[in-house]
Amino acid sequence: MRLISLLFFLFLIISCSSINDIIESRDGQFKKNKAIELYNKAHYSDASLIFENILPFYRNTEQADDVYYYLAMSNYKLTNYIIASYYFSLFVSEFPQDPRSEECMFLSAYCYYLDSPKYNYDQESTIMAIQNMQNFVNTYPDSKRIKEANKFMDELIDKIEYKNYQVSMMYYYMEEYKSATISLLNLLNDPKYDYNKYREDILYYVFMSYYNIFNKSVIQSKEYRKKEMYTYYKLLKKEYPNTKYDKELADIIKSNNLELI
Repeated sequence: MRLISLLFFLFLIISCSSINDIIESRDGQFKKNKAIELYNKAHYSDASLIFENILPFYRNTEQADDVYYYLAMSNYKLTNYIIASYYFSLFVSEFPQDPRSEECMFLSAYCYYLDSPKYNYDQESTIMAIQNMQNFVNTYPDSKRIKEANKFMDELIDKIEYKNYQVSMMYYYMEEYKSATISLLNLLNDPKYDYNKYREDILYYVFMSYYNIFNKSVIQSKEYRKKEMYTYYKLLKKEYPNTKYDKELADIIKSNNLELI
């Protein structure tokens, strides 16, 4: 076991020494060739170090495209998605006519997709992924990747909508009913996202929020609160005659004599 550990340690020393020798070389073409060789052997970490080292040397030269491309791909393979997206994006802006530009624009967006976290975390990467995917679709409408890009966008938009819906519902569960009604109704009026999949639930919880406000109201304002409740009861029943909340609604309407309004 000690022998294996020693051999591994020696391998690391030799490997690091070899990479340092390449980086310290003054021969740019030699370094580039070695970096591509390491990349093709799936030694992405070493390759990325060399490509990053030679990037200033090759910038604004005829071979710069390869350096940008392999640096982006090395970081992509290493799951350094934000860094990879940055270099893919640079490639697209620097070499728009390169045959690899379409792939790089897609991968720049896809990196943000892969970095997108669960709905209950900050969604900055999700929003960036949607924007970049849409940009890709607009730029390459005939691409073979369009179907895949649209699928990813639908998935990401669903995540944003679900997060926003859960944030609105949080007010309800916290018994902040006035805030819940405002937040839920804002979802229905949101011009950017489509909350129709949650519409029945939203209308029900707006009604229930008003019902809870009604129960906590002083006598002088109960009639007004009752009318607010009834407005959303009628809307829910009109849009969803066989709503899954039918029994709960019927019990509340009957117990509060709302059918007389």
